[in-house]
Amino acid sequence: MIAREVARTRPDLVKKVFTLCTPVIGGPTYTLAAGYWGKQACQDIAEKVRTLDENTPIKQPVVAFFTKNDGVVSWPACIDQYSDEVTHYEVNSSHSAIGFNWHVWEKIYEMM
Repeated sequence: MIAREVARTRPDLVKKVFTLCTPVIGGPTYTLAAGYWGKQACQDIAEKVRTLDENTPIKQPVVAFFTKNDGVVSWPACIDQYSDEVTHYEVNSSHSAIGFNWHVWEKIYEMM
């Protein structure tokens, strides 16, 4: 999420964004952390993120990896519908293992 916001606010510093099971809608709303944040905070964060995406979409290419076996982040929350240059890749992995998945690293290396 930090890489996305750096790309949004300092596009001169970012060539491409790669995300791994990153919720791009709803903030923590569609994660296991939602209960910790509480309903009102989740709604406030979701609105802020939506406003940012609508008013200042990310212009750099985004490569978004997601898994339907996540268990931490609801996979539909990883689907970026605001960035013009986004490519989504579904990976067979768990949330915590996606950073060690060789298919992910092969694709990242290919796209760099």
